[in-house]
Amino acid sequence: MSQNPKLEPGDSIVVPLADAVYVNGEVKKPGPVKYAGDLTLLKALTQAGGLTPLAAGSRVDIIRGGPEKKDRIRVDVDRIMRSPGGNQDVRLHPNDIITVPQRRF
Repeated sequence: MSQNPKLEPGDSIVVPLADAVYVNGEVKKPGPVKYAGDLTLLKALTQAGGLTPLAAGSRVDIIRGGPEKKDRIRVDVDRIMRSPGGNQDVRLHPNDIITVPQRRF
């Protein structure tokens, strides 16, 4: 209780932002996903509602890095899903950006 102060009128509460990864493109619920130390690409895509029927799962990109240098990591999510034992899921880092493109017709 010593760290449960009583709030007074005019008080402000500041809550720091949690680390996140960002999922966009052909997923059902694009947007930020809360980062946890064991977050992987498949877990993040699942939290974003999964791939849409138009998704090109074989061409998923992870953009990683700071303002000076960004790296693109291409991942074949379809292959990981078909053979999870033979293809390793990718561990994510805070602020990674996951882009799921649309299939080519």
